[in-house]
Amino acid sequence: VVRFSDLAANPKIEDLCRALNAFKASKAKLIISVGGGSALDIAKLVNYFAATNTNPVSYTEGKRGRGAAFCPLLAVPTTAGTGSEATHFATLYIGFEKISVADKRMTPSHIWLNPGFTSKMSAYLTACTGFDALAQAIESYWAVGSTEESKHYSEKAIKLCLQHLEGAVLAPTPEHREGMLNAAHFAGRAINISKTTAAHAMSYTLTAHYGLPHGHAVALLL
Repeated sequence: VVRFSDLAANPKIEDLCRALNAFKASKAKLIISVGGGSALDIAKLVNYFAATNTNPVSYTEGKRGRGAAFCPLLAVPTTAGTGSEATHFATLYIGFEKISVADKRMTPSHIWLNPGFTSKMSAYLTACTGFDALAQAIESYWAVGSTEESKHYSEKAIKLCLQHLEGAVLAPTPEHREGMLNAAHFAGRAINISKTTAAHAMSYTLTAHYGLPHGHAVALLL
């Protein structure tokens, strides 16, 4: 087993290159990603670039590759917000520029949703990640790319946020933690179909230039 945890709160290309080198050297046949959206995104990106044998810098220049089959990837979220375990894309920062890498094969093959893993989140982190889930659900619902299926997931996520977000922040219980983890997952499934809209698109500048946590930035702009 090779463990990698040397990454920033918002994944940078330097983090990805270190993770990719560690993965290739390990010759591993399975990836287990445990953490928040950044950890899950890095794992998905490692899987993509290793399988397609594409250089991350070359990708930004428009070069793509098909490559071999992806490794099985078990995603275990420890925050209730990004829904990255349910999506086929991942975010990467190159300097102040946000890059989105997308491929259907990037969707984790296995998911473990355990609300107990989110129990150590602070009130602020719970609020930031929770607002990310709520924003994703709302944006997905009104997105041009929304469908009846994505709206179904959006509605489930919004209702769960209304029931559990405030409680998860101010007086967390296992029920509130479970509700928000499910909300984040359904929001992830929604944006996996529709993608997000302007609030998300503009939020990345606040995060890149001022270090404002993603969920906080999205909440302000929404």
